[in-house]
Amino acid sequence: MEQQLTNNNVNAGGSFVEAGLQQINVREVGLVRNVHDIENTVIQVYGDDLQILEDTANEVAGLMRQVKGIEDLGVFCVLGQPNLNVTVDRQQAVRYQINVADVQDAIQTAVGGNALTQVLLGEARYDLVLRYLPQYRDKEEAIQNIRLLSPGGERVSLAQLCRIEERDGASEIYREGNQRYIAIKYSVRGRDLGSAVEEAITKVKEKVKLPTGYHIEHNNVTSGLRARPGERR
Repeated sequence: MEQQLTNNNVNAGGSFVEAGLQQINVREVGLVRNVHDIENTVIQVYGDDLQILEDTANEVAGLMRQVKGIEDLGVFCVLGQPNLNVTVDRQQAVRYQINVADVQDAIQTAVGGNALTQVLLGEARYDLVLRYLPQYRDKEEAIQNIRLLSPGGERVSLAQLCRIEERDGASEIYREGNQRYIAIKYSVRGRDLGSAVEEAITKVKEKVKLPTGYHIEHNNVTSGLRARPGERR
């Protein structure tokens, strides 16, 4: 019965990927407002850098797998949304005598759109936004080919003025107490909850080395038990 319920739970959510550890796509968990809404035991890693948070969470989850009775491990992924990062090369901008602000404005107009004026309809005001058509902004190559006119009359592409690269960005960011965090959920089976949680806390505390400004907290939602928080470093 327990296994059947577990399988039904996984299939209903459609948000788990079996790969040693279950990676949870937070956008498919119903955009949970708070990880405490999930009826499992939760470990939260707090800090600023999303990559460090995710790496630490995966390390913690790997250690948790070694604890007898720990089941249903899953990490709430915070990375995975592809982002196109555009960094202005100031030396190139100087070479073509183009202001950095003009480059940024061109990118904003092409991709995000810029309000040129307002349209009045009765007492309502609406921005009239200028934006490139999708075929001129929906691919990296299209953005690289966006042109600016230099004072000398030369048409200069963004590829000549910027470093453009695709990187993994945040798919969802969780915050609590004005701090970012990533969560690892798990449940306990086949042994008492208290001893399993205590063993997990001890193992994580001994093995995981946290950078300055990062800390770990252990929370049990199902029973209302709140284990001692990890030390701040």
